[in-house]
Amino acid sequence: MLDFVDIKATILKKVSSLCEADFDAEVLKKIKANEYISFDLKIMDLELSQLVSYATSAPLGYFKERTFDAQLDKGPKELLCLGENVRFERKTDYNKILDITEKWPDIHIFGAQNFDNEKINESEWKFLSECFFFVPKICFIKNKLETIVRIQLPKKCLKDQREKAKFSFSLEKCLNFKSMTRTLPQTFEKNETPEQNSWDNMIRTCVSSFEHNQLNKVVLSRKNIIHYSDDVELAPVFSSLVESQKQAYIMALRFSDNCSFISVTPERLFKMSNNCLEIDSLAGTRRRSTNEIEDKLLENDLKSSFKEIQEHRFVTNSICERLNSLGINPTFLFKEQVLKLKFVQHLHTKLSAPLSKKENFAVLINTFHPTPAVGGEPKKEAMALIRKLEPYSRGLYAGPMGYISGEASEFAVAIRSALLEGERIHIYGGAGIVMGSDPKSEWEETGVKMDNFLTILGNSNA
Repeated sequence: MLDFVDIKATILKKVSSLCEADFDAEVLKKIKANEYISFDLKIMDLELSQLVSYATSAPLGYFKERTFDAQLDKGPKELLCLGENVRFERKTDYNKILDITEKWPDIHIFGAQNFDNEKINESEWKFLSECFFFVPKICFIKNKLETIVRIQLPKKCLKDQREKAKFSFSLEKCLNFKSMTRTLPQTFEKNETPEQNSWDNMIRTCVSSFEHNQLNKVVLSRKNIIHYSDDVELAPVFSSLVESQKQAYIMALRFSDNCSFISVTPERLFKMSNNCLEIDSLAGTRRRSTNEIEDKLLENDLKSSFKEIQEHRFVTNSICERLNSLGINPTFLFKEQVLKLKFVQHLHTKLSAPLSKKENFAVLINTFHPTPAVGGEPKKEAMALIRKLEPYSRGLYAGPMGYISGEASEFAVAIRSALLEGERIHIYGGAGIVMGSDPKSEWEETGVKMDNFLTILGNSNA
């Protein structure tokens, strides 16, 4: 196990000596006693993804920016969040989040929003309210240039020694790392929900809806549920994903000792930094092949498919319309290129827009989620049909997941994801249904999309 004794000792020593003189007095006096401040320590380079496999803290949040469009000079941003000062579980709390980050821009807040707050979460998602965001006690923040530790604490700890001691004690617990189980328990059952016959009927219902009303596209999902002989820990699943996924966003959220959510998604919802907004349109899919010639044929088929191009343009046009509704005029950085990932390849359009004023994350989430790539078009009618047809709550699957700070905010769309819930893993995959969609083809496409997880778990559809 990695040796963190020196780092832990340095952090706790700094907290114990912390006082008001360490901060800008003018800035500090604007902060109330119960509000949050932060300070940074530079540390040696660490593999944060390895820390996830050793961390015992809950909640835990991990975010790694996708690599194919990270800043060349800095590389992808990586964030590991441990412990919580406060948790937010209602969308009405978003104003509180904004207030925290506006008063102290360095504060990072991590979390995710439920895919659909009009559908009651049941069974495996019953613990989840409208969202799950938390102000971590400690953030490890890394790029190619440096690794820092950011301690986030209530201002009252600067004057009140009792509060400081209480915070230090909880921080020490967050910094406890130990060896975790590196292997999965024995698998004894695998279920598909819905089964293929039911899936076929769902697709036919969608196609019939296209013929009789104004619906253009609906995204339907299904899932594999793998049952194990014992609780599944985050460590073996997460470490295997990190080793196999080099391009996509990698995100994890541990709620408790036996409940975690993981996503390895290529799709950005938005990134906001330096008065610039970046958004993706990612829709239209073909599988990858290990044979170079066949892979090229699949790529050409994707680029020439009327159905896939139509599906992609629904998403792109919707994003442009939503940007325009905010008074934002986007520029296309590129249009309808092919993005090749490990198991699938997608049509990919990237948009950018300058911001004349600072938009807040809540407005952007409400505007862009769900995109037609995970919901459908028009949004209201598509969501109603999803609620009617899908036999489960999506929970965080296909919802916005990421971080917020006063300097930058970035959210990805949590597709290619799985919920680790006690002795079960729920693995999700979705497909965009448009006129002409074939149930068998969409079943196969969702299976390929689940292979990120199924392959490392030894249950591949391949």
